[in-house]
Amino acid sequence: MILAQLPNPQLQPFLFAKVTKYMLHGPCGIDNPQAKYMVNEKYSKHFPKEYREKTDWAEDSYPLYARPDNGLVFECNRARFTDQYVVLNFFFSLIVISMLRSLLDWELSSI
Repeated sequence: MILAQLPNPQLQPFLFAKVTKYMLHGPCGIDNPQAKYMVNEKYSKHFPKEYREKTDWAEDSYPLYARPDNGLVFECNRARFTDQYVVLNFFFSLIVISMLRSLLDWELSSI
């Protein structure tokens, strides 16, 4: 299942650091009315996204990714980010998965 959420920083510190550095969108909307993509006082990129318990398909065939309200909040420069601001970036996800696999391979070879 594909999820758009902040990883738990205690259980997955490496992944949490990468997601919060590269995969958050914003701040925007009422948190930043001067954001680049504000149109008629609304953010044209549809962030923040709604919380969702499961991944579904929208009528226009775009996926609506699961964004469970897990209570995690990341704060940066006085802005608060929740799962609603996580951007799924396929290319970056492949890099992270590749890095994690390399790390796992290295750890297994050290045993």
